[in-house]
Amino acid sequence: MNKLRFNEGGQPVFLNDLQLLQDNIIEVWETVLKLLADGEEVFVLDDYPYEVDQTVAGQKTMTFPAGVLVVRGELYAYEGASLTTTNIDAKPYICLQNTTDDVRLFEDGQERPCRNIGRAYLSYDTTGVEEYYYFTDLVLKKTLPLLMKKKLKVNNIPWEDIPVTFYSGFSGKVQKRTVNGETFVRIKIKSSASSWSDPIAWETTNKTIFKLKKDEDIELLWFRYYPVCFNGKVESFCLSNDMGCSFLLNADGSEVTHSPNISLSESLNLEVKLL
Repeated sequence: MNKLRFNEGGQPVFLNDLQLLQDNIIEVWETVLKLLADGEEVFVLDDYPYEVDQTVAGQKTMTFPAGVLVVRGELYAYEGASLTTTNIDAKPYICLQNTTDDVRLFEDGQERPCRNIGRAYLSYDTTGVEEYYYFTDLVLKKTLPLLMKKKLKVNNIPWEDIPVTFYSGFSGKVQKRTVNGETFVRIKIKSSASSWSDPIAWETTNKTIFKLKKDEDIELLWFRYYPVCFNGKVESFCLSNDMGCSFLLNADGSEVTHSPNISLSESLNLEVKLL
């Protein structure tokens, strides 16, 4: 790191001296954040839960709390927002906005801005935006708490398989582990089936994904719902009903109408902390 050398006797101070001080602060801040985030350059500072409402036919409303996005060491604060659209497949994005401010008159007679201001905002529309990030991907995979656990090798604690019977063409892993008294569940599954399995009599809905084999796991996961997003549409994933069966629902509580392989064309990758 380059540093200023201070001397007595009326040392002259130039503009690039101030720039060096600013650059050093930014460099240190960026290095520390990147270290804590296990090398990631873009992430959100905390867990920012959001809500989805699709109770109005043909309309989707997503409500987000305020938060902070980190991009290459720079902080972009964004305000909370409630976004409504008739395109139920629309994806929410954090869009970056860089502007200038504090225009001053210079000795050469020219006016120039003296501040760069970086902000962010939430939107379904990225038209004309140079840099933006998919919000759901960030809050599920790239929050600073999650990345710090990875850096501190908390993730080295082994996962324990949860025994299940898969339905509707699904395959993969359902796992759990306990870290410092907190229980985490990880689900990585995928289906290639074009139709759902026949309902299990007396035990489940018509959209079964898997059935738990142990009563202790049913008690652990009983009626825990988490939002999942595929092809831009948010759905609700229930880990287990009272009979140990997991299933998908639309955000308004109705049954999904798509086939398993259409919704889960990309593998379902969910890691959550049980509250």
